[in-house]
Amino acid sequence: MPDEIFDRIKKRLEARGNPRLWPPFDRDEEVARELLQINPQELTRDEIRRPEFAAATVAGLLLWADCLEESHRLSQEIPNQTGSFWHGIMHRREPDYPNARYWFGRVGNHPAFPEIYAAALEALGALDTPGAKALKEEMETWSAWNPMAFIALVERAKEKGDAGQERALEAVQAAEIRLLVDWTYRQAID
Repeated sequence: MPDEIFDRIKKRLEARGNPRLWPPFDRDEEVARELLQINPQELTRDEIRRPEFAAATVAGLLLWADCLEESHRLSQEIPNQTGSFWHGIMHRREPDYPNARYWFGRVGNHPAFPEIYAAALEALGALDTPGAKALKEEMETWSAWNPMAFIALVERAKEKGDAGQERALEAVQAAEIRLLVDWTYRQAID
């Protein structure tokens, strides 16, 4: 249904472009206000069968809207690997790389990893830059989504101040966030 909160907010966030890897961020106050005023079970007219995944979907949407603090409050209360996944992304974006590693260590082998890996490689393939090509070649050696290796890539790009690498990594992060939001939402309603 086109007027569902989830669909409307997701379209708004997609129109913002790729979320930044690290500060400064451009918080979407309107999205934050709306998401924080609803019960996560109001995201859709579909029946929410697993409320913890509805809460995780809200945490993901808040993170996508650059509302890290609000996302953090929600994700740290979700006692499953998806809550840890959102928690890890939030700390990676802060940036607090050791804390991000801790939370990704709690994720284990997440069921969304295959979709995220394929989308990350596709996003890099769509960029026509030498940095994106090199990054894609490096990621292809992983053979699966590797959040620890991705943290290392983000950390390295931040240290080097390589804008081209930053843009390529932002495309990968955008694919990761989009896919995880969709996956989390499906878990809430299935």
